[in-house]
Amino acid sequence: MSAAATQQEGEAFRGIASQWLYPFGTAGKIQGDDTPLGAPISGLGQYNATHNYYKSNDLDIPVGTSSFLCYCSAYQGGYNDFTGGAIHPTWPTVEPETTTASAISFSPMKIHDNAETADDKAKAIAAYMTALAKAIPDENKELFNQFINYGHIIPASSSYVEGLKSWLSSEGITLPTKPEGYSDGYPASIKLPDGAAVVQWNSTQEKFNPVLQTTTQANINSLNRFVYPAALWYYANSRIKSSTSNQFDNYSQSWDEVLALHETDNAVVSGGEVSIAVKEPLQYAVGCLELELDAATTIAQRENYQLTGVFISSQYPQKFDFTPNVSVTGECIIYDKTIGDGDSEFTMASTDKKNYTLVFQTPDSKDVRIALEFQNNSGADFNGIETMDLDGHQLKSTIYKGTKFYLVGTIKLQSPTTDDYTKRVFTKHYITHATVKIKDLSQAHPYLPDLLDPRLEVGIVVEPKWIPADPTNVPL
Repeated sequence: MSAAATQQEGEAFRGIASQWLYPFGTAGKIQGDDTPLGAPISGLGQYNATHNYYKSNDLDIPVGTSSFLCYCSAYQGGYNDFTGGAIHPTWPTVEPETTTASAISFSPMKIHDNAETADDKAKAIAAYMTALAKAIPDENKELFNQFINYGHIIPASSSYVEGLKSWLSSEGITLPTKPEGYSDGYPASIKLPDGAAVVQWNSTQEKFNPVLQTTTQANINSLNRFVYPAALWYYANSRIKSSTSNQFDNYSQSWDEVLALHETDNAVVSGGEVSIAVKEPLQYAVGCLELELDAATTIAQRENYQLTGVFISSQYPQKFDFTPNVSVTGECIIYDKTIGDGDSEFTMASTDKKNYTLVFQTPDSKDVRIALEFQNNSGADFNGIETMDLDGHQLKSTIYKGTKFYLVGTIKLQSPTTDDYTKRVFTKHYITHATVKIKDLSQAHPYLPDLLDPRLEVGIVVEPKWIPADPTNVPL
């Protein structure tokens, strides 16, 4: 994602598109079992661009209100779910006063929700790869076994198929024509990364079948694991101040000055108040990964390996306070394909570029697996990770020219301090800076391996550090 989309320092404030302020009678921080006093308040009113706050009048605030849960989403403008991120909020479906704060939740937005049935494009790819396999003469059994990868999974993006065709052509194989329905843009056509598409040979059926889910035989990520980056949201859990005088016309001052005009601290609305102010400013409800590359100069043609995707695991639905709900099954993986500012020169040789990805807060004491996707623009094939099956067969790991490959690493939790944000890799309102060190391409994968598999080999070193986010505060 770009610096502008993630609102980094020096970038313009994107504004607020929507607002939900739930009133509570809680005298302190609102907890999950606390009950709202009524429906959320919406409508931001006038924005003070000098001091970054909103003011509204003629609002109906329930008697007894002493605190608010505040949620705001940034204006999306020209951004889409990839470039600006996405979050799916769940609000109480009954009258708020009959439920609790725990009914509010936020989920990652899935990119592709079907991991049960292969679509027509996947079936056409598998059919064409089957035709390629059957074009190999019976007497060339070893080439056939190599092509079907000895029955193990094999990449099946349309670009990887082109690499396989070139290989067979170099072996003197006459290539069949592509079947009807074959797509040259798969799996990008369903918004997924090339490394998500794999097939596996079925010796009984004598054909390739698409593989859509993680299994003991398929070390991949189920297609429904992939989610968009998180969107720019704000959150506050705050007490209020009140005044018996109308302070609306005084909102041209700084926020500290405005708060000082409200004479009753930690107030409770009783009906005699004319003006109230939410004390705490909104802060980012999500965290951010700031990523840089540090590739060894010994990597030949490193300037021809372009960064095209970032994958981040440990994404769970969030509770009302934007902390992870690990009791919900189905850990997700962010797919960020909008690298930097769309600069095609973000390569392994780049030393002055950064990519930003908005993420949900991750669980305490949990390392986070990440992967980087690169495009091989070197004009030459190379071999990646060396893997052998139990029968001693060398499995295919060729990274063909023009295809994508994947390097996997882990952001390891550093020794925690007394600061709360050091308890986890990603914390809302904080930036986790990671320098990814790449020493060579010996661990390059031709498809994206299962990022939730603890046995996965790590091919890059990630050095993290935390940076407190200091956004444009938006008090209400």
